Amino acid sequence: MIRYESPQKKLPIAAMAGISMLLLVASCIAQESLETNGTGNCNCTCMNHQLGPGIEFGEKCEYSSIPDKAILISPKGAIYIKNPTFKWNPVKYCTKYCLKVARASQPDQFIFEKCYQAHEVLSDWGCSIQPEELKDQLILHESYRWWIITSNCRGKSWSNYMEFVCDNDPQLSKPTPISPMGLVSAKTPEFKWTAVPGATKYNLQVIRGTTGKSIVVNAWFDAERVTRGDTCSAFSPVILPDDVYFWGVRAKNKDNYAPERLNDKDLLYFENICALKPEDAAENLTEAEKEIRPEKKETIRAEKEMIEAKREMIEAKREMIEGMKKKIKGSKKSGCNCGSSD
Repeated sequence: MIRYESPQKKLPIAAMAGISMLLLVASCIAQESLETNGTGNCNCTCMNHQLGPGIEFGEKCEYSSIPDKAILISPKGAIYIKNPTFKWNPVKYCTKYCLKVARASQPDQFIFEKCYQAHEVLSDWGCSIQPEELKDQLILHESYRWWIITSNCRGKSWSNYMEFVCDNDPQLSKPTPISPMGLVSAKTPEFKWTAVPGATKYNLQVIRGTTGKSIVVNAWFDAERVTRGDTCSAFSPVILPDDVYFWGVRAKNKDNYAPERLNDKDLLYFENICALKPEDAAENLTEAEKEIRPEKKETIRAEKEMIEAKREMIEAKREMIEGMKKKIKGSKKSGCNCGSSD
């Protein structure tokens, strides 16, 4: 006996089947050409940029699962600008990032949401975007939450939220220099100092101690580029030959500086030793240093001898320390023979 289903009963079944097919297709939509490989995974042709570690242009990127959640960095807590830069760590195999911002009091009502291809937000150190459209929407003393949604052709993942509040410009405090300090050996040392809330720029000054205390570095850095959490860092923009140096940092916010001018108590001392090879000691001087110290064969020869002597002194100290370590180890071993049969 043949049973005939009525058209009314078939319609819901067909609709459900159609929806299921659409969902399957939608889960495998990529930004570039897409293939399936018979394993249930999605294959996308990588775009002309690095999507993540180990992925290069022209390769087939296989996605067997949705990307991991993004780890958010900033903004967090009190901020003092109306158009913050949103920063987060890149996620491997993520092809698209979506930023969503909402008031903390209404987290399900987004005041801003926009998606970006991975190459639009990737940089050498991580991911970031500064949406100009958001600048006029943030209100003073209002708390906000933001999320990053990572996605590829398999699906998407929501990050945990991070909360921030727009506040008035604070009274600037002075940055505290951290390093370098004491003896160092680097052509272009990395300078580190404490971050100052509300600072938009930092002024790094390095004073060479044996050349009339001349300023050899007077550089400005955007706070956004040098700040990582509670500290800031930047490499010297010029080569610093072996010598004694003093350095400090000023913070800037609009027309305010902290401190107004660096004095002795704001400076940290370090001495650069063996930073340059003897044959490079004179060749790597800056133009300003060449004017202060004209090249003379006798002076260059003396500098080479001094640098070489310092190298020999350091090597002798190292050998002496190694010898002391061996003696200490030997005495420890001899002290443990009390249980022997001799």
